Amino acid sequence: MFWKIIGGVYAGFLAISLIVGLATPNYLGVDLGWLMVSLLGIYTVASIRFVKKDEIGGILFLEKPIKQVGPGVQFAPLGLMSVSTVPSTAIDIQIPGPREKAWTEESIPPEGYFIPARVTFKREAGTDDPLNERVTAEMYFFVRLKIKDVLKFWPNLGSVGELEKEITQTVIASATEVLTQKTVAQALQSFEEVNKNIKEAIEELVGENSGDPNGWGIDLINAKMLPSASTMLSTQPFLAYQSQFWRPVPSKKQLRAKNRSEFLKAKAQPPRSKLLDLQK
Repeated sequence: MFWKIIGGVYAGFLAISLIVGLATPNYLGVDLGWLMVSLLGIYTVASIRFVKKDEIGGILFLEKPIKQVGPGVQFAPLGLMSVSTVPSTAIDIQIPGPREKAWTEESIPPEGYFIPARVTFKREAGTDDPLNERVTAEMYFFVRLKIKDVLKFWPNLGSVGELEKEITQTVIASATEVLTQKTVAQALQSFEEVNKNIKEAIEELVGENSGDPNGWGIDLINAKMLPSASTMLSTQPFLAYQSQFWRPVPSKKQLRAKNRSEFLKAKAQPPRSKLLDLQK
């Protein structure tokens, strides 16, 4: 239907150009009919858009999506329509951001850094286990999804940046609701529960899949909390508990440096024979 309408409009312009060319005389050697055809050709070239192979696009009429298109050459009449694109590949979201950009100082983070998401675990009274103390730790998550239907995606969100913002807020809220009810010891055994809650919260937000008539045209591929030394295991009670059973093994570089230091120290001391002579 879309191309039929476009074809009809172009056929109308060509017919008008032909009538004008036959019905009107040339002015200053210019054929008005050919002039109109030439202008139509220039307009056509200016209306051509390209969608990359790793993108899906949509033709927007007055900023409202009317047709989804795939990679290749697309036509959108200049001034009336436009082509907007989103990645067709999976979108990976690190929440709240890459760990190396986490700002842990008590100040405003510089540009490009973020304040980590934190959760305070509950304390279980009547026990000396460090993992049952009330502690606060950082949380990190990973979400992978794919946009499949831009006709649903744009009216609800408008951009990938807005999607990442909504997903981030939903994931942190869902995980916090679960983890604040647990001690560190309980939380260490609850990753499956947290991941299930995160997945259900995202599906409630965006729809169960891209075919959901009330959804956002998105397929959720993966959503999980990242278990690592920089999340719950980085808490002071756990490190104190861990240090009772674990000692760091020095690297070869550290051993060489230590041996060299001891060698230089021994070399700087006078031989034992000289020490005996001095004592005499």
